[in-house]
Amino acid sequence: MKRTILTLAFVTFAASAPSQAATGDKIFERLDADKSGDISYEEFVGEIRSRLEKADKDGDGKLTVEEISATFKGPKANQRAKGLVARFDPDKDGTITLADVETKRKERFAQLDANKDGKLVMEEMTVRASAKGDRPKSATQ
Repeated sequence: MKRTILTLAFVTFAASAPSQAATGDKIFERLDADKSGDISYEEFVGEIRSRLEKADKDGDGKLTVEEISATFKGPKANQRAKGLVARFDPDKDGTITLADVETKRKERFAQLDANKDGKLVMEEMTVRASAKGDRPKSATQ
């Protein structure tokens, strides 16, 4: 799984492959919740935080492959959930927590925030992602 998938794993399920610029614009617009023209860290993690909290059906604070898989659509839901857990599970116990995901998201936000002002603008998201060879997707990584 690419690094950007969690950024958008719970968010982007496009059947067709739109252009990278169009995809980046849509993601940016969706993440810019207050429509200020930039994305704060809270906006960057807000959507994934909400989805992960909803996925935690038993309320134990840990997400299993089964809980995550239930949030995906399609025949590869379980495979995608396993990849997500493998990527974000620091103690390798087969579960992830919101804290695990937010730690990784904080690292990614810092990588994208080229001028270190605590906000992402469109150029930082598209240029930095392209420089790493990542396709702009949604921010749920």
